[in-house]
Amino acid sequence: MPRTYGTTHSSMAEFNRSRIVQILHTQGTRSRAQLARQLHLTPAAITKITANLIEANIIEETGAIDGLMQRRSIGLQLNNQAWHVIGIKIARSSVTLAIFDVRGQIQHQHTIEHIHESDVQDICQTIKTAVFTMLQNDPSIKAIGIAVPGPYLRNEGRIALATSVSGWQSINFKSEFAQSFPVPTLIEHDARAGAVAQSLFGTFENLPDTSPSTHGSHTIKQANTNYLAYYLLGEGVGLGIISDGILLSGTLGTSTELGHVSIDVHGRPCECGNYGCLETYCSAAAVHQTMMNHSSYFLKHYQVDPQTLTHEQAASWLIAHYPSDDSCITDIMTSAYEAIAYGCVSIINAFNPSIIVLGDTLAQGGDALLSTITHICKQRVLPELWQSTHIVTSHLHVDATLLGAGAIATQELLAHPSSVMQHP
Repeated sequence: MPRTYGTTHSSMAEFNRSRIVQILHTQGTRSRAQLARQLHLTPAAITKITANLIEANIIEETGAIDGLMQRRSIGLQLNNQAWHVIGIKIARSSVTLAIFDVRGQIQHQHTIEHIHESDVQDICQTIKTAVFTMLQNDPSIKAIGIAVPGPYLRNEGRIALATSVSGWQSINFKSEFAQSFPVPTLIEHDARAGAVAQSLFGTFENLPDTSPSTHGSHTIKQANTNYLAYYLLGEGVGLGIISDGILLSGTLGTSTELGHVSIDVHGRPCECGNYGCLETYCSAAAVHQTMMNHSSYFLKHYQVDPQTLTHEQAASWLIAHYPSDDSCITDIMTSAYEAIAYGCVSIINAFNPSIIVLGDTLAQGGDALLSTITHICKQRVLPELWQSTHIVTSHLHVDATLLGAGAIATQELLAHPSSVMQHP
């Protein structure tokens, strides 16, 4: 996301370092001459800046590449293995920690599962212990990103509401984690972190054309990721929006809280105090609850006890058995997929993104889910808006929220390379 820099010599130097590392991150290997031309800087300035970055082990020279005017030049690239970040995904009933390189490739992953109300404070200490061990074992770790459920009050550092495991509401994440480690530590709402991951690491080429006149018969080359929505369908429901390249957050940091938008004012009561919230119909927790309401049926016909499953396990089991001739499974999943589709209608009408990326547990629905979304959106969205919107499931190699935690840390390093230099 765009950053604001001052006009002092040091701030302009940081700005130019950032521009160079971001080009190398998004475009790959470049020569000094190519960088000078692209950034409208003199060759002497580029040589000085890149020498500084090489000395700091942030970038490195490669072999000769084809440069300008077909001349062979020495290439420059990011030193991926010298830059590692920790990503931490805090879900309602689990926590996952991972180490990523600057390209988003996972190096190590560890999950703490089956978290209950009484465990939350102890889990925070467990997270700290794990992070300090990672830092000790891997000195290339330069930043930490933490993704938390919403609504997350960014300025205060706490979650306003954590359905299912409300104990997380007692934690102030800023005071608990932000200053606890010797490297920069950033905290972000889970769906917004997922949006950053999609923007930084996602690929959106050869997407099907949604125009009714083409019936999907041809493709477009690439969606505009400056207008991207990440629709999180996990234990809760969340939304991250990038509009004109800016990650939307709102006055308190709780904007785009789609999970608590009512789709039925007379519907199911929600822990937030509202009725008919989207999250009560299509989250993993919601479909698990519906499955538990029919526990005896699943025990009798499938020898599966929903009471023993986690939210994710229950949702994944239902997805794997749908479509089905079983009316109970069909009713549960059809209702959930239709609710997800109505969420897409709201996203398109409210934010007009170029692409909506579905991620987390319920996004495993694949073609059956996308078919339901397409059917409902064609009925309920203006044709002009529908034709300009592309809806896909996440193709990231790692859970988007976990990678998003790593992505916000990576983004910080790309925007402020001096933070890497200060933590050798």
